[in-house]
Amino acid sequence: MLEDPTTPTFLSLTATEWHAFGFGLKEGLWFWKRTPLAWDEIKKMEALPDNEKPMSPELISALKDKYHYYIVGFALPEDCALLCTGMYLMMTNAPGLVNVGLSVFGYSR
Repeated sequence: MLEDPTTPTFLSLTATEWHAFGFGLKEGLWFWKRTPLAWDEIKKMEALPDNEKPMSPELISALKDKYHYYIVGFALPEDCALLCTGMYLMMTNAPGLVNVGLSVFGYSR
């Protein structure tokens, strides 16, 4: 389903999408907690009475409606760290990085 063209956006994302992405990014930065919320957990939270919900009803509905933005935000810090590590190794020790890459696929020099 396409978004209504009159919906206000910031950098092409709606408020609901920003809620889901921002919450995923915040949780993704907690490197000691590398387990994202499962879709089933969000649906269970939605069914709880308002006084027992661990987070606001608006955030729960944003996570439920835009779960894919949550997952992208959650994975972003790890992806950036991996990319930066690869770039650093490429700049400082390219032959070593090639050897590691080849050994991952079963080749050896």
